[in-house]
Amino acid sequence: KTYGGPYLFGPLTLADAMYAPVCTRFLTYDVKLDDLCADYCRSIMVWPAMEQWVTDAKAEPEELEELDVEF
Repeated sequence: KTYGGPYLFGPLTLADAMYAPVCTRFLTYDVKLDDLCADYCRSIMVWPAMEQWVTDAKAEPEELEELDVEF
């Protein structure tokens, strides 16, 4: 929020897309964040593209047959 918006440099940029997976790890591992970082992660997690990514990931099967190939 330092730069006039909820993302790293104010408006949403590619830098935010690169850090989006980091935000998911912080949530998954219950990393304690200061208020500014927690606000940033919340902004990323409600970004429509991120919400779609999470929804799509949850819909994937646990196992993929094509990966069960013996070498």
